[in-house]
Amino acid sequence: MKRHYIQSIGTFSIAVPLIVTLIVIGIISFTKSTLLGDFSQSQRIYKTEQTQIAALSKLEIKHKAQQSQLEQWDKLLTSDSYNEVNKQLRIAITNNNKSKTLQLTDQKSATRPAYAVDAPRSACEFVLEGTFTELQRCTTELECKMPNLMVNTMNIKPQTNSNLLNLKLNYTIWEKDQ
Repeated sequence: MKRHYIQSIGTFSIAVPLIVTLIVIGIISFTKSTLLGDFSQSQRIYKTEQTQIAALSKLEIKHKAQQSQLEQWDKLLTSDSYNEVNKQLRIAITNNNKSKTLQLTDQKSATRPAYAVDAPRSACEFVLEGTFTELQRCTTELECKMPNLMVNTMNIKPQTNSNLLNLKLNYTIWEKDQ
């Protein structure tokens, strides 16, 4: 064989197939790693979504259980707040007036207090007369039924010729934007 063929035979029979084989192996390994990377990323996303779906279903169950309460609170926030507080206070007085001494002596719509928060609100003021326990139970019942109330001021004074107390309450009533 002649010498000038050795170089061409070596190039085309050994070097070119070796280079083509290395390129094909590189392309295959790159494609494999890309596909496996996408697969593992897809698995992570799938697991994350499954956890979120499970958490969402738990929240939906909890929301359905509290739906009636949320509707009631929404109704409280959108109704005429002063009249609703007055109505709930009269119900609380009726429920807690065991000794027949608890009574509402004064009621009025108060000036709206100034807060840093610009949320819709109104204010009301009530003066109740009764024993300490009756006053405590009455206000507790009122504030439980109306969670949108916030006490601004509260003054308790004993009556001069009686065992009863005068309780002057000033409430802020948080409302919903109409």
